[in-house]
Amino acid sequence: MNSDEKRALRQDFLARRAAIDADARREADRRIREAVMGSAAYRAMRCVALFATDGLEPDLLPMTAMDGEKIFALPRYVAERKCYELAIVRDCATELVRARYGLLEPSAECPALASELVERETLHLVPGVAFDDAGVRLGRGGGFYDRLLEHVVSPVWGVYYA
Repeated sequence: MNSDEKRALRQDFLARRAAIDADARREADRRIREAVMGSAAYRAMRCVALFATDGLEPDLLPMTAMDGEKIFALPRYVAERKCYELAIVRDCATELVRARYGLLEPSAECPALASELVERETLHLVPGVAFDDAGVRLGRGGGFYDRLLEHVVSPVWGVYYA
């Protein structure tokens, strides 16, 4: 698929997502959180990597207040390395700040999640504009998640409104 086709697909799926009304979005968010938290993969993993919604993506952050046993981490941009890392968040109300692209991410005070945990003991929940039947992700085009998850062998799940 060429870049023009990807751009057209992104525009189409983003427009569909924007058309979801607030009540339907909240109900879908609740169902997504319940499905994730009820899964065997969730129970088996020590950590869960989430993302902060851009306002049109599913809202997973309430999960952090619903489970005091898991380690939760979110992506944080590291300017010196020009990449993202996962950082541990214990309290979303006080530890998230507006950062790159206006998204919420862990503050500088939040510790980075150890690479061994990232790669082997974390259920990764990643946003996508769309996913095909094989699970191939259509993102925003920056490749940030591709690089972040390059060495991951633990489960990676795409989360989006179908």
